[in-house]
Amino acid sequence: MIYSSTVNQIYRIEGRKGYTKGEVDEAIELLDLRGYIKRDSGMILEKVQKLDVETLRLKLYGIREGLTSLCNLFPNENGLNDLQVMLQEAEAYIEKGDEESLDSADRRLDNCLSSINTFVKIKSEDLMRDLGEIRRNLERLTRDELSRDLKEISGNVQFATRIDDYRQKLIKHRDLLRGNAQSLIGEVDALISKFGFV
Repeated sequence: MIYSSTVNQIYRIEGRKGYTKGEVDEAIELLDLRGYIKRDSGMILEKVQKLDVETLRLKLYGIREGLTSLCNLFPNENGLNDLQVMLQEAEAYIEKGDEESLDSADRRLDNCLSSINTFVKIKSEDLMRDLGEIRRNLERLTRDELSRDLKEISGNVQFATRIDDYRQKLIKHRDLLRGNAQSLIGEVDALISKFGFV
């Protein structure tokens, strides 16, 4: 169940008790950091739920699966190893089973999930930037290098005829490369449109 209030309502209620806006803001920030509430554009959403071992185990399992996939994709990311340690700590708290330990486990799991989301967002932005650079390079290649005309070599000398034969082969290879580059640009565009929303 979730209860919500506006920040102004909380200021009024707590102001009647003698608390200043600054004190209320500090309390809200502390509750937000601990994961008891969520602040969203002037609204305070209070999480009211009874934590249980099984729910937290399922949450832990889901986060661990996602984190394992990320570790396999990015084996040299030390930050992901730190998150695995955080999950181990959360698991130890879950095993204790008392309310305070379950609360600590839930906060660690939420922090871990938030860090994973941030990591994925950063990696997605890096990927989009890299894809954009690849696309620009392919466009430059097709525009500058693969669009040059190879001048026909004429003459009655056998040497000129052979050179022109090689020119014809180069034109075929150039056209093939241009077609491949255009195809790659299409694939990059498809990736950008597919993952561009991340």
